[in-house]
Amino acid sequence: MDWRALLHTVFVDNLSRRVLRSAVWEIFNSYGRVVDVFIPKVTKERRRLKTYAFVRFKYEHELTKAIEGRNMKRIDGWKIVVKRAKLRMEGKNSEKGE
Repeated sequence: MDWRALLHTVFVDNLSRRVLRSAVWEIFNSYGRVVDVFIPKVTKERRRLKTYAFVRFKYEHELTKAIEGRNMKRIDGWKIVVKRAKLRMEGKNSEKGE
């Protein structure tokens, strides 16, 4: 079994592209032990002002605290949306975080 399947992931949307991975790590680490933060790279096709991130926690109660504590709060002046990430099945046409 892949070790990532044992982690609990939040999806963070409407994140400023200026926000660094280390800043997201530090902010969410106050809700529990962050194991990983993923922010997609900016590409030619993805030149928007905002981006998104996935933050992985070791325990589910940490994920719950992060959602309750950060959803609709501001980071770098942008109001972010924080919700439980849903598994995206390969080959399916689903939106990010769904």
